[in-house]
Amino acid sequence: MTENNESVNAENTGLATLSGLETRSPEWAGITSASLLNLIDEAKNRNIHLHSLMVLRHGKVLTQLWWKPYAPDIPHHLYSFSKSVTAAAVGFAIDEGLLSLDDRIIKFFPRRVGEGADSRIYSVTVRHLLTMTSGIVLSNEATMFTRNDWVEWILNTPLIFFPGDKFVYNSLNSYMLSAILRRVTGMGLVEYLTPRLFEPLGIPVPNWDKCPLGIEAGGWGLSLRTEDMAKFCQLMLDDGCWNGRQILPEGWAQEAGRKQADSSVDSKLRDCPDCSSGYGYQFWMCRDGSFRCEGIMGQFGLVMKKLDMVIVTTASRSDHLDILDLLWDVFIPYVDIIPEGTAPSSDYDELCAVAKTLEMPTPVPIQRRREVESAVTGQTYSLAGNFASLLPLAVRYLHSLPPLGIDALRFDFDDEQCTLSWREDGGDKQLPFRLDGGYCRSTLVYGGKELDTVTCAAWTAPDTLEVYIRIIRTPHMQRARFRFDKDKVIYSFNEEPTLEEYAKTILDFIKPVRGVSPRLAKLADKITLSVTGTMEKRS
Repeated sequence: MTENNESVNAENTGLATLSGLETRSPEWAGITSASLLNLIDEAKNRNIHLHSLMVLRHGKVLTQLWWKPYAPDIPHHLYSFSKSVTAAAVGFAIDEGLLSLDDRIIKFFPRRVGEGADSRIYSVTVRHLLTMTSGIVLSNEATMFTRNDWVEWILNTPLIFFPGDKFVYNSLNSYMLSAILRRVTGMGLVEYLTPRLFEPLGIPVPNWDKCPLGIEAGGWGLSLRTEDMAKFCQLMLDDGCWNGRQILPEGWAQEAGRKQADSSVDSKLRDCPDCSSGYGYQFWMCRDGSFRCEGIMGQFGLVMKKLDMVIVTTASRSDHLDILDLLWDVFIPYVDIIPEGTAPSSDYDELCAVAKTLEMPTPVPIQRRREVESAVTGQTYSLAGNFASLLPLAVRYLHSLPPLGIDALRFDFDDEQCTLSWREDGGDKQLPFRLDGGYCRSTLVYGGKELDTVTCAAWTAPDTLEVYIRIIRTPHMQRARFRFDKDKVIYSFNEEPTLEEYAKTILDFIKPVRGVSPRLAKLADKITLSVTGTMEKRS
């Protein structure tokens, strides 16, 4: 490796500096800036909404991009990327003699199994949980949210096959690992990992969603910044070493990142090279000997040993494997197309300029409708009984919030912005938004949980106001449209990812309809979700 270029200064490039890692130009590592520009363009062409992208090679940051309003300092909900971090905790616990791969899970919960439990539960081991071969029922992922004690529910529900017989991906395996770690360490995952993983890597103490009994979900719920994801993946690439110090137990990263179970037994995964290559210890194997952390909708950490490279993304794409296809199609084949140590070209200057302009789609505006604003400002609209919300469906599910229903809406316009007020979840809510293309930041409280939001809005038709409500620490956004018609307002809504994408994802899990799931999903998206409010008469 020829280091004939100075470390890139973020003030000169527009590319944010990553604390704890050095930054170089892509050309320094044998990658053209043009290939990254092409990746950005092709993501847009394929309608893939990336929130962030980082590429590291030889331990150096080559590019790190955020699409506004997402930013380096905002943690992002990672969904199943969390599983890989849970696996790291298991590695620490094994190294400390607290458990072993072949320990049967019943050892940790001997009094939680009822008389009528499936006898096969006594054969499930820690290894089976790590490799998704336990036989735990997939449908429990949905039904457990109605339960208070998830461990007891899992242990007393029949298995679908004998442990070790085959691979079936299921987040409850990861939750059980979290519960076991709580039992043997006396600590939750965050507390346990803070001195062992987060502090050595310079990762601020993160948030991790918990079950009703206070156990971290394990298989989902962790929120990290993009740079934190990249540090974890670089740690895995370097066999658990960080700045010359062995952080993970020696050999754990290699074992976790190699094939431990045959994932091709699932017909849904068989035709996808990034899914059928095998499964490790809470990591997916993928093409060309690489492996990855993976969270639904595009929370990826791709670890590429042969190229000594890490690629990290956050995104909002229901068909999230499209993002891997994008990387394999238009970027990875062009690594080493130039010699390492090449001086940056004018393409690098363009990449730095483009990095400053990246932004998520916003409503396409027409001229402000001042006459409509004047007619509706200060008016309250009453809505009949409904299950509508200003929250995306996925966020309500994520936080175990029921379909809530909106009782009333009110709009207050002034010269600079509008305030949307409404009653939902038994209380009054309020969101500001601008109409000049800018963003407003705010916080919503639902079910006692604070949700950071970023809004933007525009008049998109003479009678229609469109508001994008991004729950900024998640992949999700509510697309709200308010059409004003005399004394009524019609609130219609969809979200990002769209309801069509959600429907296809869910239907793909149902074998009898898997072949026609795209057509059925399109039918789901044609259903217009809306509710009408009537202007209250002032006394």
